[in-house]
Amino acid sequence: MDGTVWALDQSGDIYVYGNGAWTLMGGILAQVSVGSLNYVWGVNPNNVIFQWNGSAWNAMPPPPNATPQQVSVGAEGTVYAIDTATYIYQWNGTAWQPFPGLVAQISGGLSDRFFYNNPAVSSQGAWSAQSNPSAAASGYLQDSTAGDTLTFKFTGDSIALYRLVDPNGGQATLTMDGNSAGTFDFYFPQQRWQIPAVLDHLGAGPYTLVLTVSAQNNPASAGHNIYIDTVAAPSPFVPNADQQTAINRVNFYRNQAGLPPAALNNALDLAAQAHAGLSHVETPNVYGFVGAQVGDRTTYFTTYFGYPPQTNFSLGSSETEILPVQEDAAGGGLTTSVSAGVAVDAWMGEVYHRQSIMKYS
Repeated sequence: MDGTVWALDQSGDIYVYGNGAWTLMGGILAQVSVGSLNYVWGVNPNNVIFQWNGSAWNAMPPPPNATPQQVSVGAEGTVYAIDTATYIYQWNGTAWQPFPGLVAQISGGLSDRFFYNNPAVSSQGAWSAQSNPSAAASGYLQDSTAGDTLTFKFTGDSIALYRLVDPNGGQATLTMDGNSAGTFDFYFPQQRWQIPAVLDHLGAGPYTLVLTVSAQNNPASAGHNIYIDTVAAPSPFVPNADQQTAINRVNFYRNQAGLPPAALNNALDLAAQAHAGLSHVETPNVYGFVGAQVGDRTTYFTTYFGYPPQTNFSLGSSETEILPVQEDAAGGGLTTSVSAGVAVDAWMGEVYHRQSIMKYS
């Protein structure tokens, strides 16, 4: 963000660029991430995470029971890591906290820890700052007054708003540059923290996103509370290898039929991944449950109907989910784990799945 540049050579030696020249720094890394002059993190070949303190590298604790393989730091110091099993973690200042999703690569971007103090975010109405250690930055904003707004100004192709969902959650409508962008639902029968609601495929921007507290709520909700934890622009979710393999195979078939290519979609990938993690058996109150139906799982991670309209259905659609990981190809005669490409081949043999894969838009 401030022009700070660090680099690694093929041997893992570390360099920083300044005054027109590269300077060799101490240590060996396999990967380095630079948010700004004051925020530089890396992972060494032995999978140890390090933080640069301005003069030396400090070894940091690993995520619990995990082997880190990549770290990414935002311009204001927000840090994410992924492990060798592609699980995501966020550094809260003293320890790593599990983060929703599975990804092969992550980019921290500008993630606003105390966003109500950030000039890119403005509020109107009765928003109140609340404290809770389960929030990403141990704090969040809450409001339940219809018509109150939060405005986010950002640049980039995607944005993720992290929220608390619970039995008292309400609904909030969204506009993007004045155009309707759907509705976020903050209701869930259990309390869940740091749940991302993702909008992507936006284009380069800049954008103005306005969230407005709605007078409507889920009929099952006991309240109208809106809880905004933190925001990341761009969204930190990057497709893993299986997701990319699956969409490539989908587009192989679509190309043969003269259809336009489908695109990956962060929210649909997260919803499909959650479904796959429960092996298609959706049981309420079980860890990992995010919704019984496709629509429930999708709106857990994005707006109703999505934004923009789903002209590209990614690894899912309003009719079915095309799961992005190695798993059972439901109903396709495959009862053991298979590669993502083979799973897509199996779905092409089923009318229900083939209809969604081959729909024009």
